[in-house]
Amino acid sequence: MKIVLCQPAVIRFKWELKVLLTNLKALHFPLNDVVLLFASEEDEDGYARYFRREFGVQAYTYKDRRTTRSYIPSIRPYLWWQYLSESKEREQETYLYVDSDVLFRELPVVPDDLSSNKWYCADTLGYTSYNYVQARPFGDEIVQGMNDIAQVTTNQLKAINAGMGGAQWFIKQPTASYWEKVYHDCIAFYQYFKSIPDKTNDNHELAGGLQIWTAEMYSQVWNLAYFGIQPVVTDELSFSWAVDNIDSWDKHKIYHNSGVTEAMKDLFYKGAYLDKEPFTADLSHVNKDKASYKYVEAIQKVK
Repeated sequence: MKIVLCQPAVIRFKWELKVLLTNLKALHFPLNDVVLLFASEEDEDGYARYFRREFGVQAYTYKDRRTTRSYIPSIRPYLWWQYLSESKEREQETYLYVDSDVLFRELPVVPDDLSSNKWYCADTLGYTSYNYVQARPFGDEIVQGMNDIAQVTTNQLKAINAGMGGAQWFIKQPTASYWEKVYHDCIAFYQYFKSIPDKTNDNHELAGGLQIWTAEMYSQVWNLAYFGIQPVVTDELSFSWAVDNIDSWDKHKIYHNSGVTEAMKDLFYKGAYLDKEPFTADLSHVNKDKASYKYVEAIQKVK
């Protein structure tokens, strides 16, 4: 199994990857099975060279030729598409797909029945499933608009609804064509959501309105329906959040360093480190009773 991470070549992702790779090394995961995919404004391979040299990972840089950059998360399916397009052998592999801002308490176990038409994910049904979207204000209308873009039917979505999670994925034999369509559709979803601001949460006025930042996550699961792949939620990929109490760390194998806002003064706020590293920062203010403190400990382990 290979672990794949997709991100732009900017400082925030560099330090997050250093934290994660240090964590994976401590868990004895073979770092040569980690694949880092970077997007760069230029044909600059500096980040990839750094991580190949310092951690022994596989790392590749692709010039950012996206048709639009207005929706930032589209970089992830774009990079998958570029990476798989280069080699049919890469389409035969098994992958664990995660974001750079995670930690592993323990490595998750690959399900025995993972296959090219059965993938596993974390439980994000509360914001990525068909049931969630349909239950929003104007839900039926929005679902139909999304279906028209992705070329799927509501019945196809209902058939996979129980597994329409996200965040972390076990993936077997993914194709470049799948990720190419996810890339194009996530941009189309986002543009569609932006075109109906009074029917989503885009204007922050509609109570319970559909959150539009998850367009890329929707595109992944809508396209599972299109490609005939069954998603299944597994506890192996469940995760704790930074804002959780620290005992949540022991309940999940994965920690996601997300959910903290600038106003939460007693937690580690990654937004303060978009253009600098946190390794020499004074983080003594972070509450030791919150899961966020586990990330502080991981930061302190980076040499």
